[in-house]
Amino acid sequence: MPLQNYELSLIIVSDKEFNNWLELLTHVHETLGMLKLSYEILVAAKPDKNTRQLVELNLCTLVPPSTGNYGTLLRTAIHQASGGYILTIDADQTQPGDLIRRLWEARDAAEITIGSRSSLQNAATYSSPQVIFSGES
Repeated sequence: MPLQNYELSLIIVSDKEFNNWLELLTHVHETLGMLKLSYEILVAAKPDKNTRQLVELNLCTLVPPSTGNYGTLLRTAIHQASGGYILTIDADQTQPGDLIRRLWEARDAAEITIGSRSSLQNAATYSSPQVIFSGES
């Protein structure tokens, strides 16, 4: 892992074609700006020309994959991250603001916190951290 230059490295992973980069990156920048922390955004994806331009225009770092599978994309981005904390989200999560904020606020509660898209209706089957940090409202 490189030297820690930021408080947070946010990694966005997409192993599929994704068309809403502008909306997602705008929302992520707004959320992280409200948290008043230093951050970098790493986009781990197989980009087309349009995606590459949007990533650069939004001051993000494109992590070029050696292969397109999800695990390799994520692992490559983690090795490149230079934040004191690493938070990952999937690209198809277009409004991740609340999840990002809640995970950042809980950063000292455990070594690893996991956000879940699972419904809180199933909360009884999860351990406390999963319920507390669920992506559902």
